[in-house]
Amino acid sequence: MSRTDCEDVSQATWMQVVKHLTKLRSPDRFAEWLAVAAKRESLKHLPRVARHVPSGDSTAFDRLDESAPDPEAAAVGRDRDTLVLRALQDLPARDQALLGLLMCDPPRSYDEISAELGIPRGSIGPFRARSLVRLERRLRELGDDTLD
Repeated sequence: MSRTDCEDVSQATWMQVVKHLTKLRSPDRFAEWLAVAAKRESLKHLPRVARHVPSGDSTAFDRLDESAPDPEAAAVGRDRDTLVLRALQDLPARDQALLGLLMCDPPRSYDEISAELGIPRGSIGPFRARSLVRLERRLRELGDDTLD
């Protein structure tokens, strides 16, 4: 049976177990009772499966979404984001403001950043470079070994 069929059988088995749980005479034999119920549900399901003729590759329905990040990568990404935010919060307010404006979506122009922070337009690039050095230093202090 396919994975989907197995899931259907599992659900039907548990529904039958719940429905007939009061008929269980020996709780210590529950595992055996469950195995018999699963076997019976599997045998009931086989004729239903035989009536369906799959067209194409039936495994396509059983695949996980490949574009979704795996759980480990998602957890590592969240940890990294938390670390960067913590390091950013430790920077001086002026660095935070500049880096925040540079990361806006949609991005701000240097003219807008200059007007908002009162920094000459020509000083934004060097100021950004110094802010990023301070951010990298703070990340190293916090133990981010991915910078090497």
